[in-house]
Amino acid sequence: MSDIPSVPEIVRALLLADPAVQETAPGGVVVGPASLEEQQAGCVSLNEEGLGERVDPGIPLIRHRMACRCLAMSDFGAAAIGRAVFACLHHKGRRVVEQPTTHKSYLVHWSEVRGGPTGLAEDAEGLVPGILENRLVVEALVGTEEVVLA
Repeated sequence: MSDIPSVPEIVRALLLADPAVQETAPGGVVVGPASLEEQQAGCVSLNEEGLGERVDPGIPLIRHRMACRCLAMSDFGAAAIGRAVFACLHHKGRRVVEQPTTHKSYLVHWSEVRGGPTGLAEDAEGLVPGILENRLVVEALVGTEEVVLA
C-alpha cells in the first residue's frame, strides 16, 4: 500500500482547477491560515488538522473532514466564494486528482459540502479586521492507492 494522500491538498487542487473558484477567490486556495493579502483579495482556506480516518482497515480508502473558510472583504464576496466551492465539490465523485507535492494521482470517490456561517466568536480567529467569512465543512472520500495514468 502506498503513502496516505493529503486530502486537504487534493481538495485544494480540485478547487484551484475550477474556473468559478478562480474567479470568485482571486486570492487563491490555501491549506492552513491565509495571509493578509490572500484574505483581502478573497480566498479559500482549508484546515490541515487531522489525518482522516480509514473507512475499514482492509479497504484502501480514507475519509477526511475539514473546515473550509471562504474569506472576503464583504458578505457578498464570501457567499459567492462559498457557492463556487459548493458547486465544485458537493456530491461530486470519481475524479482522478494529482497531489501537487508528491505528483501522485489518487481517485476522489466522493465529496460533499455542508455548513455555513456559524457566528461563533472563535471563528474570527486569524481573520484580518474587515474580513468576512462563510465557513463550510468539506468531507471527501479518497482512495489511498496511487492511480497510474497511461
